[in-house]
Amino acid sequence: MLDSLAQRLLPLLAAVPVVVIVHELGHVIGGRLGGYYVAAAGMGGGRRFLTIPLGRRFNLFLGPLPLAGGATIAFPTRDPMGRGSAFVYHYGGIASQLLLQTALHLLYWQLPALREPLLPAVVFNAAVIIANLAPYRIRVGGVSLASDGARALAAIAAPGGAPPQPDGGMGTEGFDAVAARLGTPVGHHVLDVCRALAGGGDAHVPPAPPGTPAFYVTPPDDE
Repeated sequence: MLDSLAQRLLPLLAAVPVVVIVHELGHVIGGRLGGYYVAAAGMGGGRRFLTIPLGRRFNLFLGPLPLAGGATIAFPTRDPMGRGSAFVYHYGGIASQLLLQTALHLLYWQLPALREPLLPAVVFNAAVIIANLAPYRIRVGGVSLASDGARALAAIAAPGGAPPQPDGGMGTEGFDAVAARLGTPVGHHVLDVCRALAGGGDAHVPPAPPGTPAFYVTPPDDE
């Protein structure tokens, strides 16, 4: 019985990181196509314990809870970003999963010998697509979790002139969670500018490091 259970769980556990990586890759590509500054991407909940910087602007991260999914940290680079940009960024993850689902279905029907190990991946990927399309937002232990559908609606509905927020304007309560995943000088500077603007613009922000998007370049304080 245990062997049978293990045979069913192992393919599902193997499918989780594949689906997460494909989903976040879709957000990275969609964010860049949409004009966002993409600062970080990775998988695992909680504070990052492994960071792989790829230059001063972007890093890959890994959190201690790999089954908690992934995250992509992106910031707007103009005000407003526009509905098309928000749509491309937020639904980029789902679009990449739809491509993955197509590939999985082709393998499932073309290779009968692999149908049993592929079935958990097919079902899990489809479930994640449906879950992300639904516009829901929940709180778990004081942390706000939102689907891509909810983030897209928030970004599209955000009024022009509002302070820029990471991840499409889900609010300032996510700043600490974003900071826990950033690992590059430019990413931290951009987040500091967002904090300052959300607080009325009075906070001191040091000069921008090289490579900072023009929207977030702050001149040195005269003091």
